[in-house]
Amino acid sequence: MNWYAIYTKPKSELKAKAFFEQQGLDSFVPFKKTVEKKAKKLVCKQKVLISGLAFFKMEELNFEMVNQNPFTKSIVRSLGKPALISEQEINAMKNYLCPKSTHSDAYQHGELIAIESGIFAGSKAEVVEHRGDFVWVTLKSIGLKMCINLASNKVEVA
Repeated sequence: MNWYAIYTKPKSELKAKAFFEQQGLDSFVPFKKTVEKKAKKLVCKQKVLISGLAFFKMEELNFEMVNQNPFTKSIVRSLGKPALISEQEINAMKNYLCPKSTHSDAYQHGELIAIESGIFAGSKAEVVEHRGDFVWVTLKSIGLKMCINLASNKVEVA
């Protein structure tokens, strides 16, 4: 099985990835999840880290199947031939650009945690929701609901 890269239409990297996955192909687009505050709500977004590219894995390159993807333009080429990307290079991108959360199921709804770093260090909060590297909590003392990024803040079960 070989990995290939393909140019995507503007802002269509994740759509191209989803299309390849629907066709039964392993695919990859490096992205990171971000949390933004919009209209007094916290919104989780996926920010693509390599704009205009998607990666997919195929036994032998089938241009007919690749061209069916409505979100792509053309295959990435090297010296006139489709560029082959090694499994090692894909894994390096996955590990560096998209590290896995070390907090997969660490915090449950209703659990009390102690915030050990950041602006609310020393406070205790109740977990409302946990997704990946983010935990939404309520600070009981002031009734504030907020999001904590576990990658940059330290929390412990109280």
